[in-house]
Amino acid sequence: MSSPPLDQMRIDLQNALAPDWKRSIYKQSIESNNQMEAFKDVFRNYEILMEKNNQIQEKNDHLEREVVRLNAANLEQNKSLRSVQDSATSAQLVPELEKKIQVLQEDLTSSYKRTSENSQMILDLNKHIKVMGEDVKHKEIEIEEWKTRLHEAEETIKKLEETASEEDIVMEVLRGEVVALQTELVKSEEKAKSLIAENNQLINRWLEYKSKEAQNMNDAMDMAQGAMNSNIQAGIQKRVGQTREQDMNALSNAPSILDTMSRSAAMKVSIPKKELRNVEAHKGEICSTKFNFAGTILATGGADKLLKLWDTRSQYQPRTSLHGATQSIMSVDFSYNDEMVLAASNDNTVRIWTIQTGRTKYTLTGHEGKVMSASFTPDSNKIVSGSHDRTIKIWDLTKGYCIKTVFCFSSCNSLALNGEGKMAISGHFDHQLRCWDIRSGECIKEMDDVHTTQITSVSLSPDGTQVLTNSRDNTLKTVDIRTYSQVGSFSDENYKSGANWNTACFSPDGQYIVAGGNDGKVFIWSTLTNKLVSTLKPSSNNPTTIYSTAWGPNLDLVSVDKAGILSVWG
Repeated sequence: MSSPPLDQMRIDLQNALAPDWKRSIYKQSIESNNQMEAFKDVFRNYEILMEKNNQIQEKNDHLEREVVRLNAANLEQNKSLRSVQDSATSAQLVPELEKKIQVLQEDLTSSYKRTSENSQMILDLNKHIKVMGEDVKHKEIEIEEWKTRLHEAEETIKKLEETASEEDIVMEVLRGEVVALQTELVKSEEKAKSLIAENNQLINRWLEYKSKEAQNMNDAMDMAQGAMNSNIQAGIQKRVGQTREQDMNALSNAPSILDTMSRSAAMKVSIPKKELRNVEAHKGEICSTKFNFAGTILATGGADKLLKLWDTRSQYQPRTSLHGATQSIMSVDFSYNDEMVLAASNDNTVRIWTIQTGRTKYTLTGHEGKVMSASFTPDSNKIVSGSHDRTIKIWDLTKGYCIKTVFCFSSCNSLALNGEGKMAISGHFDHQLRCWDIRSGECIKEMDDVHTTQITSVSLSPDGTQVLTNSRDNTLKTVDIRTYSQVGSFSDENYKSGANWNTACFSPDGQYIVAGGNDGKVFIWSTLTNKLVSTLKPSSNNPTTIYSTAWGPNLDLVSVDKAGILSVWG
């Protein structure tokens, strides 16, 4: 047999084994094994096949070397055969060599077959790896989805933890109020016992006195009958004269009330459409804002401890900054004659400045907690303030001190006075709306069904017949203070009250109510339909919570927010 067939067999064997791409597949399989633990068994089988393949390759190499050796031997034998063709020994060697070559060719064929089978198995494994790779991609997508769900769950848990923290704070406040109420109850019981004992003593003394005087009264009755009759007649005439005088005074006051109502009705209020301008008014959040009664000055108070006055006639240019407060200012108000302005502060005081001079005129101290709200009476001689110390105080400015303290059972967040200044309406942490007689300090009415959580503001309507309340339950209510009945309810799914001092207000004609939300938007409802009629969006790219709104006699609507921005809408 000649050598060319053997050379061709060697070349075919080397092409079939292809060691470079096998080693590349093996390397990629090892790298994939590090990434995909799930294919460990597949790769283990693949490694076993590769070991077997390497063994076969070594055997093939050995066979190739043997073929080369046999070819060399065959060449020598051919030379020998040519020289000794006639010898019998040479004739015997040729069949043996041919037999060995045939065996080697059979072994080489078997090696080809095994190599082909191994290659097919490798291809099948590659297909399986590809399928498993697609499964891994799907699993990775599912893992990302679960990560997103986990993130959402963590955010929900965070919000719930914040809510729980707020609830803990509420519980602490409620515990403090319970302790205060229990203390007040004990004091009231002791006072009641003392009053009962004193009353019994007075009754006994009165009975003794009556028994002593009975006889004297009987003896003098006949003599004093004529004089008593004349005194009675004189008293009746005097009372009739007083009644007529009171009626005449009431009639003389009627035109001013009618004039006020007619002026409110004559105002033509239009709903603002957009933000006209905004001013960086304070360094830090602005908690309160209010117009004076002429609409020429706007007051703002904030966390920077300043009360600032703005000239509305010059596009809200700063007029002056009033100093004195040592902590955040929570509420501002003007006197009815527009000569004074006050600020209720977290430093437990109420300060009053003279607008013309900008100097502090009064500093009222006496509250044991931060003062959340304060208002002037119509005569500008008294101030009523509400505090977190669960008291309402009445201050006489002519005397310069507190003339009455009323225990109001819960932290007072806001209060307003009626048009006559004889009744205060207060909103509290325990979601109660209470009405007080300023003269006696007695609670006239207590309403617990207006809101479900704490009330953040109380505002009087222009005609003085209703109050507007805002609450952390994200609703606003109007209540008729003549009948103590709820008149209107206002809400929207997008409106969220963002602070315990969030202040809402009426429009100058009483046809609309306004409140700011925690998303920086201003919401306007109609008092006639109780429906939302407009939502004003701020021009800022990063709006913050609005804390207070005011709609002035000059028909400008303003809002102040957590970032210290004063916005004018029109």
